[in-house]
Amino acid sequence: MKIECGGDLKAKSIQNGIVSCKGDIYIKDAIMHSKIHAAGKVSLTGHKGLVVGGEVRATKEINANIIGSSLATKTIVSAGLDPETRDKHHNVQEELTESKSNLEKTEKGIKILGQIKEQSGSLPKEKAQMLKRLVSTREDLVGKIDKNEKLFKELSEKIASAVDGKVVAKRKVYPGVKIQIGNYYHEVDETHTRTVFKVKEGELCRFGL
Repeated sequence: MKIECGGDLKAKSIQNGIVSCKGDIYIKDAIMHSKIHAAGKVSLTGHKGLVVGGEVRATKEINANIIGSSLATKTIVSAGLDPETRDKHHNVQEELTESKSNLEKTEKGIKILGQIKEQSGSLPKEKAQMLKRLVSTREDLVGKIDKNEKLFKELSEKIASAVDGKVVAKRKVYPGVKIQIGNYYHEVDETHTRTVFKVKEGELCRFGL
């Protein structure tokens, strides 16, 4: 199941779904093994109020009764930053890694052809054209890397400053849950009751409700 919503979304439950919402998400019973992105907040409004498995992200807050399970089901909950920014940050990082790898290969090719030219005095037409293409590719890659490094820095700074979100577990949060707020992470290693996670003085902290 894949849903894209331009405003708020209300549903009884979501299971094995992919949901992207530009507003708030209100779920009565449970979000199970799904990938949820909300530009606003995610609220579990019913008595069950369960988030387990998958990944739930919200710009403002995530509010549930129970997060995770006694089986230590891997569950990621992330608040404080719009999901699109985090995804863009990840994609730019991957592009940088690929571009730098390609640049290294291109530099090696240019070096080898340069050595052949130095030893022979000239290059055959085919290899001369290859060298020209490699030099052009190098210029393109250097420009792309410079652009993405600046963008990556801007996005990293935006993530680092995103500390206003919170994650609330009104009844229980179990081991196996990973809490993320902005650039801060916390791996839950024991069961906690009536808990809120938020950033205070540069640390992701756990507070009682």
